[in-house]
Amino acid sequence: MSAALKPSGRHHGRRRFAVRLAWGLALLAVVLGLGTIVLVVLTGDSLDDIIAGHTAAGIMLGLGFPPLGALIVARHPRHPIGWLC
Repeated sequence: MSAALKPSGRHHGRRRFAVRLAWGLALLAVVLGLGTIVLVVLTGDSLDDIIAGHTAAGIMLGLGFPPLGALIVARHPRHPIGWLC
């Protein structure tokens, strides 16, 4: 990264905080998604019911989007799409 693009002083601390916050929220979302998988397995539903009820799709989306958002925020902390993912 060139010197002109590097944040300086006060903004560097905000950027670092934003990146850490984004990765922390992504980690929390993945942990909650994994917990959801455990609870779905414990319900004893068949795989056909899980797929037909769109539970599997919801879990996959919940596990995929938070890390994607964290990657976007790590590169562009003020980008709204990163925070929405």
